[in-house]
Amino acid sequence: MKKLEVVIAPFRLNELCNTLEKYGAKNIIFSEVIDLKKEKNKIFRGAKAELAFLKKIKIEFHINDDKISKCVKSIDEIALLD
Repeated sequence: MKKLEVVIAPFRLNELCNTLEKYGAKNIIFSEVIDLKKEKNKIFRGAKAELAFLKKIKIEFHINDDKISKCVKSIDEIALLD
């Protein structure tokens, strides 16, 4: 059994939970985290803004060794959808 950690945008949470349930993830913990994104030449309300704080969700869980590669592949597909 291995521990995995995933940081995703909040609107992807339901889809990720369904995937984790499908692969039998255990001990699932959710945390709200803030991602610091540096942006150059971004103007907000007339002032230059060089930092942006983005709310994300961090999910920590345990999964069996034989399901890791399939689970990671599914998580990659969810996280990279536009």
